[in-house]
This record gives sequence, C-alpha cells and structure tokens, in this order.
Amino acid sequence: MKKGFALTTLLLVVISLSACSQSKSAKTSTTSSDQAITRSDYNRIKLANIDSPKAGGASEQAVKRSFGSPASKNRVTINNGKRKTAIQYSWTKVTPSFKASAVTVEFLNGHAVGKGYLTIKNPRFTSSKSLKQIKNGTSYNQVIQKLGNPNAESKTGSGNLSATITRYITSKKGNTTTLMFTGNKLQSKNQTSVK
Repeated sequence: MKKGFALTTLLLVVISLSACSQSKSAKTSTTSSDQAITRSDYNRIKLANIDSPKAGGASEQAVKRSFGSPASKNRVTINNGKRKTAIQYSWTKVTPSFKASAVTVEFLNGHAVGKGYLTIKNPRFTSSKSLKQIKNGTSYNQVIQKLGNPNAESKTGSGNLSATITRYITSKKGNTTTLMFTGNKLQSKNQTSVK
C-alpha cells in the first residue's frame, strides 16, 4: 500500500511539474459562445486509471464539447512505471461561483485520466485549527463537508487507484496545508509556511 501511495503521489507531482515546465504549448482561441465552467461541470468529469484510460474516462471530444475551446494545450509526462505522454488542456473561462482561475484536464489516448483547478484571485482562508482536526483515514467527501472546497486540487485515476492532492490557504502570507488522498482516504497532511 505504501508503495502504491508513493507511486500515485509521484505521478501527481510529475504531471504538475511537467505541465509547468513544458515550453511547447499551443494557444487556442476561445469563442464568445463557450459556456463558463461551473464546479458541477468539473465534478462531472469521469477519470480513468492510467493503465486503462478508455475504461471509464470522459472522452476528449465530450469535455471539449462541454467546456468549449481550451485556452492552452500542453504535452505532459505521466509515469506509472512506464513514461507516457498525455495531453493537458487548460480552460480559464470559469464561473465566479466556482472561484477557480483555471481548470485543467489531462487526456491519455483520448480519455481523461487527470483533472485539477487553481484559485489565484481572492482566495478563501481556512483556519489551521480546523485543518488540525482532520485525521488520516478521513474520506475526501468528509473533508470537503468540514472544510469546504480547497483553493487548489489535482486528481488522477479512479476508485482505489485514485490520488488527490488538495491545498488550503491558511493565511494572507500564503501559508498552506496540503492534504494527500489515495482511494479517497486521507493519507497525509503537510504544512508550508511563507516567511
């Protein structure tokens, strides 16, 4: 189990870092007819596991049809023992109620295997005291019920093989607490302080 957790954690980090460092991004235009993405739209994106992306992952065509034209396209490297190249699309037309600055979805063989969002403007702060009360083993849904939606989130896979990283901002300085889940159960918490 620890090996699997480490692998999924590494996978999430690799996807995030590859996307950030990728220099070959193709910008695409958005149209005025594109609908703004809601949190419900984001939540409805079904993810598949990297080993079998066509088994349950939302199709690239369906997501584009729902979200409209992406703002950018990147190639990202994912690694689950074998290096694979996925396509990551980013959308920035998001409803104000979602409170996200951008939504990303990663596709492998035309099917979604990862998704995430980031809040940059006017972030909501979560108290450190509330975060300390959350214990390992707590389900993802229970955490959301107690703390509300995170400021940033990254998900890959589904079911027992899923991995989720959420970040809650705890101060105006930018201090954060990162929660890491596997199989929808909290495995660890890490605090980052900005001096």
